Amino acid sequence: MTTDVVKQIRKATRRKFTANPSGLPVVTGPAEANSLGNIMVHAMARSKIQSLAEIRRILRNSF
Repeated sequence: MTTDVVKQIRKATRRKFTANPSGLPVVTGPAEANSLGNIMVHAMARSKIQSLAEIRRILRNSF
């Protein structure tokens, strides 16, 4: 199997394990979005960013 196929299988399995216990649909986005979210939360924890609204504004204006 190619690396891309393995990644897709892992993503599908992760979505299934998350959705089944919760009974809720799971929607996933690109890995980059997760990374940016983590960076922004760390910046907020270090008082570089003051609010969730500011995070949203920064990201909206960046892309």
